[in-house]
Amino acid sequence: MYTKCSHCKAIFRVTMKELTAAQGKLRCGECGSVFNAMDSLSTKLPEQSDPSDNVSFESLNNKQLESYRVATTKPAKTKTPKQPTSKANKKLWGVVATVALAGLLVTQVWATRDTWLSPSKEPEKIKMTSRKVFSHPSEPNSLIITGLIENTSNNDQPYPFLEAKLLDNRNQLVALRRFRPEEYLEKYNPKKLLKSSEITSIRLKIQDPPDNKAKHFQFSFL
Repeated sequence: MYTKCSHCKAIFRVTMKELTAAQGKLRCGECGSVFNAMDSLSTKLPEQSDPSDNVSFESLNNKQLESYRVATTKPAKTKTPKQPTSKANKKLWGVVATVALAGLLVTQVWATRDTWLSPSKEPEKIKMTSRKVFSHPSEPNSLIITGLIENTSNNDQPYPFLEAKLLDNRNQLVALRRFRPEEYLEKYNPKKLLKSSEITSIRLKIQDPPDNKAKHFQFSFL
């Protein structure tokens, strides 16, 4: 059975044994508020009539985010020239050293071009303003999560990675999933930025852990 916090709308899976022991009163693992679980008790996940059921599932998948790969570029090694034996050789070696130094600088600038040219990322300033969790209409062991995210930064920034944590009734982690922007946005354009104060909708599919251990969810951006 399922119930929903009357304060933050977080969804929990509960049993009659738990409700009886707590006399119907539960403390929300999301906001910490105490609420009457009997008020929204249901055998089905709340919000099952979400209008986004008709959205295509082509952009959804169960792939877990790969570990970040940091590209490193080794600077070119330069050999120390031998001591020239004439003024002409000194000038020649001076030119060679200048060219080598310029080449090294160009290499370093190219290796760090993403830092210089890419828009700044502030994932901590991207907030999830609403969310809904409901059963997948055709896959019994899957859940659909929809929501709205807002860029509260004063600057435009790239769409972040989304991390979803599934917790049990003791707030212990039972599963973790990470999603790229193309996995939670229906029409993703890599060149498009999330503008300042812009609100956009997300939708993703996530596998329900075995034995119904997941009671609620936490979301963050990376």
